[in-house]
Amino acid sequence: MALSERSILRDSVDVLRITAGFVSLARTTKFCRCCGLEQWQEDLPAVQAMGNALQAAQKALHDIENRSAPFSQMTQVWNNFFIVYVHLFRYHSRELTGSGCDKGQVQNVVIDKGIECGMLSPAQVQELKSLII
Repeated sequence: MALSERSILRDSVDVLRITAGFVSLARTTKFCRCCGLEQWQEDLPAVQAMGNALQAAQKALHDIENRSAPFSQMTQVWNNFFIVYVHLFRYHSRELTGSGCDKGQVQNVVIDKGIECGMLSPAQVQELKSLII
């Protein structure tokens, strides 16, 4: 049974909240392995890309919810989530786990909702699952 646009929007807003929480945890860490630095720096390209992706997802969801953007932009929202999670779990996995992050929540909520909503490609699902292990 296909989900309604309203259901997909609601699930996507939930994923945005979860994603923002994980990004917030990553920002409290003292070491960023992607950059090899001893502290989080907002001006680094990888960090900026992750922040920009999260902001773009938030804005697009807001615009879709207010009907000022077409629902077709939802695909880009999920592509932005994918960018954020690839960065987080490739470079901040140890820090997130140490902060109490439940990788199972990513599997059970983010990936499963992405599949259910038809917003993550099989290749994206495979890459995310490989990073969670």
